[in-house]
Amino acid sequence: MKRSLLIFAALCAASWTSVQAAQPTVDPVFASDVVDRYANHIYYGSGATGMALVVIDGNQRVFRSFGETRPGNNQHPQLDSVIRIASLSKLMTSEMLVKLLDQGVVKLNDPLSKYAPPGARVPDWQGKPNHPG
Repeated sequence: MKRSLLIFAALCAASWTSVQAAQPTVDPVFASDVVDRYANHIYYGSGATGMALVVIDGNQRVFRSFGETRPGNNQHPQLDSVIRIASLSKLMTSEMLVKLLDQGVVKLNDPLSKYAPPGARVPDWQGKPNHPG
């Protein structure tokens, strides 16, 4: 009886490993592959003069640029190019604030003057508190 159980257990274990081996492995998706797949389409479909794209996914960082910084200047956007980002600045600022809050770097009830450069004046707005929260 013990021998039958051992043989049964061995067969189950062998079949389990063969089932696992038969499973296809999925290659990890790299951020650069995704960026390369979509960036050209986004830029050329937008009609924009230029575009810089940065993707951060875990420890992967990808930078791609297209076009020019100004029409006709033949300068491609670089990592250190200054780019007008319009209303996205609010989204980026709020995302960074949330991350800094999670890390305990800032507190919503602290006065803004605590984070301003020395000597900078932080104005009140219509008598409202001058803190980020």
